[in-house]
Amino acid sequence: MKIKSLLIGMLASVALVGCTNEDLVLEEQQNGEKMQAYINLTVNTATNSSRNSGYVGDTDGSSEDSGHKNTGTEAEKAVNSVLYILAGEGDDGIISKDSEALTETFQVQKVGVSYDALVVVNPVQTLLDGITSTMTPRQAYDFVLGYEYVPVEGTTTNDAAMSAYTNDGFMMANQTAVSIPVTSANNSPETAAAGVINVERAIAKITFRAKAAEAGMAANVYPVTINKDVYNPVSQHGWYISTPGTEATDETAATADEWSHDEFNSANQGDVWVRVKAGLNPSDLGQVLAKDFNSVFEGIYKKGADKHLGYVDNVEHNHEIFTPVTTNQTPAQIVLDKGDKKEGTKTETYYVKLEDYALTNLSKSIFAVRHKATSTWSVSPLGLLGTNEYLADPKSTVKNGLEIPATGWTAGSSYFYNALADVVGEAENLQNTASPLYFKSLELEDDENQTVTGSHYDKIGQFMTYCFENAVDKDKQVNALVTGIVFAGQIYTDAACTKAVDVMYKYKGVFYRELRDLLANNSTDTALEGLTDYSTDDQAAAVNGLDVYKGGKCFYYANEIKHFDNKQPTVRGVMEFAIMRNNIYSLKVNEISEIGSSTVEPVYSAPAEDEGAYISVTAEILPWIVRFNDMEF
Repeated sequence: MKIKSLLIGMLASVALVGCTNEDLVLEEQQNGEKMQAYINLTVNTATNSSRNSGYVGDTDGSSEDSGHKNTGTEAEKAVNSVLYILAGEGDDGIISKDSEALTETFQVQKVGVSYDALVVVNPVQTLLDGITSTMTPRQAYDFVLGYEYVPVEGTTTNDAAMSAYTNDGFMMANQTAVSIPVTSANNSPETAAAGVINVERAIAKITFRAKAAEAGMAANVYPVTINKDVYNPVSQHGWYISTPGTEATDETAATADEWSHDEFNSANQGDVWVRVKAGLNPSDLGQVLAKDFNSVFEGIYKKGADKHLGYVDNVEHNHEIFTPVTTNQTPAQIVLDKGDKKEGTKTETYYVKLEDYALTNLSKSIFAVRHKATSTWSVSPLGLLGTNEYLADPKSTVKNGLEIPATGWTAGSSYFYNALADVVGEAENLQNTASPLYFKSLELEDDENQTVTGSHYDKIGQFMTYCFENAVDKDKQVNALVTGIVFAGQIYTDAACTKAVDVMYKYKGVFYRELRDLLANNSTDTALEGLTDYSTDDQAAAVNGLDVYKGGKCFYYANEIKHFDNKQPTVRGVMEFAIMRNNIYSLKVNEISEIGSSTVEPVYSAPAEDEGAYISVTAEILPWIVRFNDMEF
């Protein structure tokens, strides 16, 4: 029998009230006295906290609570159904699957004993199905404590898994073990023994705080300055006929040719010379397609053997004559010849816009209730984390025993959605992938509820994903096992991001816009033999040590989403790099100091941080704990 009470609010609590019942006859039992008594359970739905991650992780509070709270969206705190279990000795207790209220009063069988209370809000159907009609309350209690949720078969991506998991609401369960003592005073619903149960979401959330647009600069854009070698083009001064003369007619007199003097730049198309438009620096021109000729060059010429004697600024010059090339002789591609002498270096600013992201190593399963582990990894359900204790996910102990190679560790797919190796593979050809599986656009929308209390940050940011817990021993906090993020950036030459770089090369720490510059600067390097100015990007990328930024894309990999920063950069701490239930990990990229990698090449093993009594139970949904993470690349 159960008596439903009205739900007063999400933060309801019920106080213990005592009285006596002289009409009941007590029968002494080893495990308590038989009599009618009541327990009132109230589910408490409090605020959550958040974590900030990255190279500058959240150091506030503890691994259990940062002190930064966010109440969540309406969907994240909705209550659709509640599972109540009161487990006594033997077959004594209550199993209630059909409640929709956060406060319930139950009649139990004995006094002088305690009942272990377990509450699951919005339990997944597979958990409910696992509690059979033949189970005792104690058996059901133990089943839920050990229950591991795995999304429906065929769910191959984290998005699909989270959709299946949250379809009927966000599952929440006890934080800690709750034991409710029942006495003879609890002999009516009005005098029920009170139990307040704090429940927390069995899921985590990751958000992103975007870099705002600035004057003349788009959102999520970071200026990056590089050094560039300067080689002046091979050039020669000469004369050309700017205005041809005319023959005399009956009406007009003959006119002489008008000669002009200019600097002609040698091109690598045989004996071809070009004039550059005024105001353009020939050393910056690079390869120019014929269709762009008119916007870059004044004309294409051949140099003859004759010379012309003329004056420039009252100074006589006897220089070669350059004759215009006809249109049908225009080369398909013009590349200026550069001199052998390096004239120095200059700084050049590019603009990296973070356009896409892929989260890595998102766990495939979760316990219904939290589990924790000692420093020696003795795992048990329920309880707040102590100073040297770990959260334990269903695969923590297995992952702790894995030997991770330096490269090519593909076994991650057994444990994770978006396994690091799979994300790396997609990044290699991202510019040619129409519908990427792992990478998503960074054009995100703000989450429904942005308010954060207890923090100098005023927003949690834009929604990226929900995910399951992921935790390993501090010595196993390596690239292959911790949850991370990869950003894909597009390189632009302008702050407004209207002129994308189509390709860039990096060799021996130096960036080049053109292969010819790279080859000219490394003319004696035997490793580059076989490459020419017109080698394809794939041919160039096949050279060891030569990075090709195909499509002008670059990547930044952060191997660490920090749960709790131990403030020791060279020492990984307990629960430093982890994902924990009921936490929001709010990410931000503060700075980018250099152009990223041409692809993602992590070192997988590298470190990252209706006889009875009544019991009343109240459950509290804990607010999201927000953990802020600021990153620098």
